[in-house]
Order: sequence, then C-alpha cells, then structure tokens
Amino acid sequence: MIRFVEKYLINFWVLNLFGWSVYGFNHLYVFYHSDKFTTNYILAGSFHVISGFVFTILLRYIYSKMKLTSKSWIYTFVTVLVLSVFLAIILYITDSYSSYLIHNREIIFKEKTFLLKVYYVFYGAIMFIGWSAVYLTFKIWLLLTEQKSKLAEINSLATNAQLAALRYQLNPHFLFNALSSLRALIPIDPEKAKSMITKISEFLRYSLMSEDIREIPLEKELETVKDYLDIEKIRFGNEFNAEFKIDYLAEEYPIPPFLITPLVENAIKHGFKNQQKTLLIEVIAEVTKEQNLELRIKNSGKWIENSSNDSTYTGLKNVSKRLKMLYAGNHKFDIIKNDNSVVVVINIMRNRNE
Repeated sequence: MIRFVEKYLINFWVLNLFGWSVYGFNHLYVFYHSDKFTTNYILAGSFHVISGFVFTILLRYIYSKMKLTSKSWIYTFVTVLVLSVFLAIILYITDSYSSYLIHNREIIFKEKTFLLKVYYVFYGAIMFIGWSAVYLTFKIWLLLTEQKSKLAEINSLATNAQLAALRYQLNPHFLFNALSSLRALIPIDPEKAKSMITKISEFLRYSLMSEDIREIPLEKELETVKDYLDIEKIRFGNEFNAEFKIDYLAEEYPIPPFLITPLVENAIKHGFKNQQKTLLIEVIAEVTKEQNLELRIKNSGKWIENSSNDSTYTGLKNVSKRLKMLYAGNHKFDIIKNDNSVVVVINIMRNRNE
C-alpha cells in the first residue's frame, strides 16, 4: 500500500511540478487580466516560478539531511521559518536581477518602495512556509502509515509464530506419542503422569497467549521451553539431555514470545537426524558488557542441507524475519555449523534505534 501511494499518488516530483505549474498558470491569469500580459512579463514570471521550483527542491534536500520529521515541533518551526525567510530574500534578489535583464531597467530596485520590497520578501517567505508545511505533513503521514503497516506485519508474524508452534511442535503425531506415553505412565507413576499433564496444559496455554503481547521476560520463555523438553522426555527418554546456562542478569531481559521454543524444537528434530549417541541440547543466555542479550541454542550433530520447504528451515526463517521486523539494525542472527554441533546465535541490542 505504501509503495503504491509513494509511486502513484504522492510522488514528490509529480506533486511539486504540478503545484508550481498551477502557481505559474495563476500568474498568467493575473497578467492576462492586466496591462502586463506581454512577452517580457511572461518571461519574468516564468523565471520566478522556475526559481521557486528549484528552491523547493533544495528545501527538500536540506529537510532530508536534517531529518526534520524526527525533530521537535519547536526546532522544526524555527528551521522552516529561518530557511523560508532566507530563500525568500534570495528569490527576491533573483527576481530583481531577472527583471532588470529582461526589461533592461532596474524595475524593482529603483521603482519600488522599501515597504513594497519587504512585502515581496514576506510574500515569498509565506509561500515557502506553506510549501514546507504541506511537504512535511505528507512526510509525517507517510512515516506514520509505514509504522502502522510495520506494526501490523509484526503482529501478523507473531501470530504466525504461534500457529507454527502448534503446527510444528504440537502436531497430531507429537500429541499422539505424548498421550500414549502418559497413558502408559498412569498405572506406573500416577503423580508423574499428573505432573506431565499439567506441563502439557501450561504449554498449550502459552501457545495460545494473546497476540498483542510483544515482549516477555526471558525467564518466562525458558519456563515454557523446559515444559516442552519435559514433554519430549516422555517420547525420547534418555536419548537426549538438555542443559541451561542462564546469566541471572538475562532472566528479566525482554524478548518476543516463542523466540527460543521453536529453536529448541528445531535443535531436537535436526539433531536426531544424524546423532547416533545421546543428543545434547544447550541453551545459553548472557548479558554482554554492552548490555546486549546473547542467546545460543546448541545441539550436537552436523548440519544437514535439506529442502527449503522443510518445517525445520521454515521455523528458522520465521524467527529471523521476526527479529528483523522487531529489532531492525539492532540484532544479529547467525547459524554456526561446526563439525560436531550446530549453534543458533541471537544478539539483541539494548540501545535500539528509533
């Protein structure tokens, strides 16, 4: 939607050219209904319009370099006022010299009073202030619309991550195995079976959490990861071990929901494909000296190249895309492929750009 608007409806060059064309035709209309409808006056008026068009292009460049739309309204107002008055004076001088050359006499410098000269500068300043107001309003509207669109995409990705968790982690095959194990466990160890049912319930509740929650403490995510691993233990028994090395400073660090769980699920699925001995899963979290959060999800075994349609790779891409949308330019996402292990590394920076 934003690209369509920028390309077809709010293209700067089209709108600016259209605005100054209307302004120029208005000059012609005034000249036509006066005794000034001559070739010289039309040439002088045309030069005035072209000069204004060029100066507004310069204004746009200055506003862009100064990132004026991100400044306070007082700073913006003062900047627009100073630049508008300055360009109005320059426009008055260029109009004066163009009139002198075209009419072959100093039509403005000698025949106009001081107050009339001030009026021309004031008129030019108002013209540039009005142009700036329209331009900056459109820019701010575009930025707000883009932010709204990005937020909607973030929410959509968060929803997709939750659905993916149910689709990839709690698929019928997984539930069948877990429930079968629970059924076998009930007559042997009823208390443990009750505990595992509670963990499945908690995992399902977390999976269906409200989509408007953007971030949660890392500690909360890790509780769900541990519940998930406990459920998987029913299926695999002692075929895999999980270790957690969590810096206490990282426990309250905010992260998106379902950031780690899909990666742990991926580590189990990926690791069992080529691991002949006991699979080892490691979850490491620490806060660096720069106050960034570094996460490492490691599994023993080798990386296996596979189809991009495989759910393993879909989950990784989903996590990567969510990070890009939430922390654009303020995160790192890497996959380290060692000879005997695969490590997913995530770094979330504390000082995020606005």
